[in-house]
Amino acid sequence: MRQAIKIIIFYFLLLQIAAPLLMSILWGVYALITTGNPFTESSQAVNMVGGQYLGMALILWYMWQQGYLGRQQMMGLPVNLSNNLLCLLLGIATIWLSLLVSDLTHWLPDLLEDKFDFILDSWAGIICVAVAAPVIEEIVFRGGITRALLKQYSPWKAILISAAFFGIFHINPAQIPSAFIAGIVFAWIYYKTDNIIPCCLIHILNNSLAVYGLLKYPDTERLSDDMSWGAIIGVTVVAITLFIVCWKLIDRRNKPVEWQQSLLNEETNKI
Repeated sequence: MRQAIKIIIFYFLLLQIAAPLLMSILWGVYALITTGNPFTESSQAVNMVGGQYLGMALILWYMWQQGYLGRQQMMGLPVNLSNNLLCLLLGIATIWLSLLVSDLTHWLPDLLEDKFDFILDSWAGIICVAVAAPVIEEIVFRGGITRALLKQYSPWKAILISAAFFGIFHINPAQIPSAFIAGIVFAWIYYKTDNIIPCCLIHILNNSLAVYGLLKYPDTERLSDDMSWGAIIGVTVVAITLFIVCWKLIDRRNKPVEWQQSLLNEETNKI
């Protein structure tokens, strides 16, 4: 647990505090030299989007320094295309169910709505939210935190704790329930496959669809705004069926990784 908490703390400090602060200083100095005004119209956009990229670069550096970016940590087992397809289908079902949960908890405050609108105003921001952030989060939360917890606790205890961390770290109340559910599925897939690639693919798909929805349908707040309740129920039944079938197939096809033995092997390789 101590190792997982350490990763969480560094992730928060680098992404939410150090990187934005450093970016605002660097851009302010640059703007002051070139325009004579450190607070230009583009300052907010550069600080927000640029700060995210800088934060992710710092996080990658930290994870590499701590030994979390090796092939053993990211892809302990070989990539299996059919397995990835099953995981992707499971992810699609999870995306819909998470969306349904978000719809049912629409009363929770969305503290980051304005921030997302601002970030998605540029291609750099879109790529950040849709692609870069999901990959970094999978490296941190599955390749780092979930891996550390699996070596210390029983599988389901580790999965639930990592999912709770994943949900809470989103900070935004409107995102926490759906992030928790997604975190359970992502952590379980990582537990079964010892590979972050399926998790990355699902996470990128989830964020890309979210970005598309925000840009294409900016005024839509609930599923019922654009879908009939009959359609919502029908899609939900299909999603639940797909979820159960894929879950069982993945469970049968993948023998649980001996995580304690995996830890011993990693320590032996370091020696």
